[in-house]
Amino acid sequence: MMSERKYSDIQDIINGQRQYCELLKNTKDVVFGLDDGNCALVTELRQEMGSVTTGIGLLKTALGEMKNENEKLQAAICKLQSLEKFVDDVEDHPDFQRLFCSVEKEPAMVPMSESRQSKRPVLSVPGITIAELENVPFYTRGRIKVEDVNDFISSVNSTISKKYSIVRNRNNLKYEDKLLQNVYKQQERLCPGLTFFTEDDLKKFGFLRSSLAVSKMINILRATQRIKEVRSDGFVRFVVNEV
Repeated sequence: MMSERKYSDIQDIINGQRQYCELLKNTKDVVFGLDDGNCALVTELRQEMGSVTTGIGLLKTALGEMKNENEKLQAAICKLQSLEKFVDDVEDHPDFQRLFCSVEKEPAMVPMSESRQSKRPVLSVPGITIAELENVPFYTRGRIKVEDVNDFISSVNSTISKKYSIVRNRNNLKYEDKLLQNVYKQQERLCPGLTFFTEDDLKKFGFLRSSLAVSKMINILRATQRIKEVRSDGFVRFVVNEV
């Protein structure tokens, strides 16, 4: 392995340094036989021996650290191998096979067909009571009366009725209604099986109040759980909740 080769290289360096130390020690007698004029050489050799000894100590420390890291790596490899064996054993277990096969065979969700959509009932928005309106925060309802809200609900239900009569009409339609039917069917693919309307629908079928008034009424219907807002593809749709 690459790590073992590194240990061998470091061990060779340590052995080389030791041989160098021995060589310096063997020159000791010769050095001490020199006169005082060569004291500087003796000092230099002694310093060199000290440096070599320090270097050997550092190399031993590095070698020890590498051995510790190698032991950790070997332990991690053993754990990984044990985990792989555990996964293999689990995958081979009959209970896992049955569960895996049942998940694989589960049919994927597909958009609801037009025939199934046409069989679902078209919902209408129920009216609200005074108590329900009073439970709506004042900053949302303002001074709007319950009669005004229920009049708006009647307009919404009329809009829904007219809209879905076009959507589900299989007979001959006027050219304009045919184009409108295609638009509605495209929208239904984003909210399959749900009854919904938009602000444009309210305007298209004769609700002539201002957008601000419509927005306030919509907020009241949302606060009373009559409808919920769905945003997708840059359009806002108001889905009628089942009561």
